Amino acid sequence: MSRICTVTTGIAALLVITGCASTPTGADGKDREALAAEDETSLYDGTPEVVFATEFPVASAAEAVARADAALKEGKTDLALYMYVRAFDMEPENTYALMRIAQIHDSRGNETLATKSYARVLRHEPEHTAALQGLGLIHLENKRHDEAMALLEKAVAAEPTLWRAHNGIGIIADIDGDHERAIAAFDEAIRVNPREGSLFNNRGYSYYLNGDYPSAARDLTVALSMGVERASVNLGLVLARQADYLKAVHMMSRTEKPEVAYNDVGYIAMRQGHLEVAETYFQRALQISPRYFAEAERNLEELRLLSEAYKSDNGVSSIVSSTTLSQ
Repeated sequence: MSRICTVTTGIAALLVITGCASTPTGADGKDREALAAEDETSLYDGTPEVVFATEFPVASAAEAVARADAALKEGKTDLALYMYVRAFDMEPENTYALMRIAQIHDSRGNETLATKSYARVLRHEPEHTAALQGLGLIHLENKRHDEAMALLEKAVAAEPTLWRAHNGIGIIADIDGDHERAIAAFDEAIRVNPREGSLFNNRGYSYYLNGDYPSAARDLTVALSMGVERASVNLGLVLARQADYLKAVHMMSRTEKPEVAYNDVGYIAMRQGHLEVAETYFQRALQISPRYFAEAERNLEELRLLSEAYKSDNGVSSIVSSTTLSQ
């Protein structure tokens, strides 16, 4: 089963461009011509820039940024990106333009280009909190948890209102099994942005992992009321842990296929020692999808082995297990 925890990434409004900068030596010792060549191949991927170069000539970095900001407000993202890159070409230490470039790439899923742009910002301003958050969240999505945590912690230490960074810290803490820290991180994120439903989903999942099912149910219900439909799966897990199996299946089926819901709830029932319930649910999963749902078959085989092992208990379903669902 997969962990249901929404990762909310940074500002979604930036692009990738191939500019042509020419600059002196950089702060990292690189020849600026080398840096310019590096940036030429890494900062733009929109409409061929010759179109914009002809129609929108600019005389300064400030003019390019002003045109870019206006274009971004109008939803003309390629033009905005081109202008931000022109500003960067003219003024290679313009971290505002670099951040906009990074954010556009981030929003389009261009992780390589977003990473390069965020890194360039941090090369010039190592304490730039938005860049720390943006790069940290990219590391998180790529499962580079140590690098992500270091950047996100540095970001919130300098600017505690970065709720996305708090959210990322909470997710990593849960992955590391430190659910108390995760809950505290989500608390901070919710304090800053109480209208973001995914945060209630994530904190609810942390409460679930920590065994606090009433608190988990409270947060997940809030998340559902705020339109986070995937919270139904997590709430189904909570209901299953409380042995409300049928309601759990109905809840999880809001966003999962019925056979997946029956299998998942059956797995929890099996781990809680309710073997007859588990068998019924696994069989139901196979009835719905007999050809493709091999996982239910594997779970049924494990169930049969467990049943044999506990026959000496006269069928008493009281298995105590510390096994948790795979993340």
